[in-house]
Amino acid sequence: RTSRGTVATVDHEVVTEDRLFEIVRALALPILALESGGVDITTFPFPEAGIAVIGGEEVGVTPSLLRLCDASLGRATIMMGGTKGSLNVASATAIMLQRWYTS
Repeated sequence: RTSRGTVATVDHEVVTEDRLFEIVRALALPILALESGGVDITTFPFPEAGIAVIGGEEVGVTPSLLRLCDASLGRATIMMGGTKGSLNVASATAIMLQRWYTS
């Protein structure tokens, strides 16, 4: 998702999970999940190029996608305090991308 001013300039495609598996295999890039229960994002070994899967804040990443990620790079986790264990998807993605870019 992007703002109305840039939606036409960002390449994107909505795909089924099966199609995503095909794309990942074809690209042969490492894949990670931004999900709880993983390596702290501040020490996660981000690759130079790769694929990130970010799930919704209530249901997270599907079990089959988690298995795919766990067999590759694993899970990056934004450590949080307090009682709420999730962030807005856009906020979490922004934090992850900034960390990946500067790693």
